[in-house]
Amino acid sequence: FRSEGGDDAYYYFTVARNIARGHGVTVDGVHWTSGFQPLWGGLTAATFLVPAERASFVLVYLASLACWLGSAWLLVRFVRRASIAPVDTFTAAVLVALFLAERHLSSLYVNGLETGLHLLLVLALLVAFQKYFQTPPGRDDRLVGVRLGLLCGLAMLARNDTVFLCAFLLAPLVYERRWRDLGLTI
Repeated sequence: FRSEGGDDAYYYFTVARNIARGHGVTVDGVHWTSGFQPLWGGLTAATFLVPAERASFVLVYLASLACWLGSAWLLVRFVRRASIAPVDTFTAAVLVALFLAERHLSSLYVNGLETGLHLLLVLALLVAFQKYFQTPPGRDDRLVGVRLGLLCGLAMLARNDTVFLCAFLLAPLVYERRWRDLGLTI
């Protein structure tokens, strides 16, 4: 496994294989570990239910690629919504090219695997909260708080330190006294 993407990938592949084989959340098949992020661990374990391990690797790397491309799309959505000037197709293509070509960032989607899912969900959170705060208060969409809450939950399962970002994004709801939305989010 070590040749399949570095230390993080090795660790996740080993834990995922052990989960799929019924050995639980273990690295060695015996001793339980807590050193992994549950959402990526679960998704990776699901791929190891496929009989051929090489197929599992392919599925995991396709998921990483999907996270990478999805993040590029979310970045463009975020910039378009934040920009005071229209972002045309050429500018969006340049943004995507710069995002995909940045060596350190792209390595997080390939070598860090779970970090790619985390970055995708962080960008999704930013886009969702950006849309929420750009919508005038009083709009009667009862599911908006539920959607924000589910997205916060998924992002925190992708990486537990996201709890701080979620708290930061939810703080204005308390300040603006949007209690109904905050209650549905939590």
